[in-house]
Amino acid sequence: MKVVSLFSGIGGLDHGLEQAGHEVILQVEKDPHCLQVLQRHFPGREIRRDVAELTELPAEAELLAAGFPCEVRIFPFFLQTNPFP
Repeated sequence: MKVVSLFSGIGGLDHGLEQAGHEVILQVEKDPHCLQVLQRHFPGREIRRDVAELTELPAEAELLAAGFPCEVRIFPFFLQTNPFP
């Protein structure tokens, strides 16, 4: 399937979809650090920076995927040595 990826982050979901045989045709991500990772690991893909400016999906899109927010405030929780006692 041809996939449009919203809130792509560093492309973890996109990578999994491609490993499963799908083709990511458009990624949307605004974080500048994530954009650098996407450009390096997904060369040649169309990337948009603002989901609010995406008024329509490409005609060939068959699947819309969206990453969940990765809130910075939860990172300290996961950096603890044993976060799940």
